[in-house]
This record gives sequence, C-alpha cells and structure tokens, in this order.
Amino acid sequence: MNSANIIDRPVNLFDLKESLIALLTFLNTKEGRTNDNCRAVDLFFCLQDDWDLGYKDLPEPFSEIIIDMGGALHDTINTPDIAKMLDSTPEQLLDRVRKIEV
Repeated sequence: MNSANIIDRPVNLFDLKESLIALLTFLNTKEGRTNDNCRAVDLFFCLQDDWDLGYKDLPEPFSEIIIDMGGALHDTINTPDIAKMLDSTPEQLLDRVRKIEV
C-alpha cells in the first residue's frame, strides 16, 4: 500500500480504494495471511491516532474500514472469532472495501 494514498490531501479515493484492495488481497493469500502481517497492518492503522492527520475527514465507509483495520485485524490468526465478530477479518474487510462506490 502506498501510504501517500492515505496521507496526501486531497485524497484520491479511487487510488485509496485500489491500495486497500491490494493490501487486503495480499492478506487473503496463503503467503500473506500470517500473524505477523495481520499484526503489522493493524499496528500501522492503529498508530494513526499519533499522526497529525487522522481519518475523520475521509468519507465514512473508508474511515470505518481503516479504523477496523487498526482495531481487530490483529486477532485474525490467534483469535479469529473476535476478528470475525468485529467484521475485521481480511475477507470481511476486503468485501467491505470492494462495495465502496467512488
């Protein structure tokens, strides 16, 4: 994922959507679906609270998905029931991103 797609303003929503799809598609592969990868992505998005620039100015579907990626994605491997209950497995997140209209 190109971090500029989330940091640059104004945000190109098409590019942001495509970047999220690429990232989540990778997390849905055998090679990508690892505890380390899911935790790293979760941490990246979780740390947004420490940035000067948050996600609150993004359209709601994007901000909700990004917040969920930084919330329970890390549970995907070790406690998948929690990630699933919070709609935060890579599959669920990818499905949600694909449904966003830009």
